[in-house]
Amino acid sequence: MTIPYTREITLTAVGGSHSCVVLPVPPLGILTRLIVKQLSGALDGFSYTLYDRGDCCTGVPLDSLNPNDLADRIDPDLHRVMEPQTVTSGQSTSGKFNVQYPYVNRDERHPVTGQLTYALYLDLLPSGAGSKNFAIAYTVTTDHK
Repeated sequence: MTIPYTREITLTAVGGSHSCVVLPVPPLGILTRLIVKQLSGALDGFSYTLYDRGDCCTGVPLDSLNPNDLADRIDPDLHRVMEPQTVTSGQSTSGKFNVQYPYVNRDERHPVTGQLTYALYLDLLPSGAGSKNFAIAYTVTTDHK
């Protein structure tokens, strides 16, 4: 039985700086909808890339990762869930509807606790300067229980 999982996340990002947004998801599934919308701030455009590993996301601090598995040893292109997206200046929204992007979370276990984090990671880069508020809505489907 396929189970839909839908969430909405809001955040503040700074123009010119990467933000790594953690999107909680089941450990495997299919991304069927992803909407990224800028809610406030100058509409200078933004780009984002979605990964199945946290250490591919530019905003993850390296000191939080397993020293044997640092991002410089990982090819982020091999962990993209979908093609990178760009929203041009003057636009506020990027929407992907009725898509089928399969994923399997590829995070390693935490080096201290041994726990897994089930998430996708959106590397968001707003253009321009200043604070900008965003909303991210997404749906995945899964057979995993």
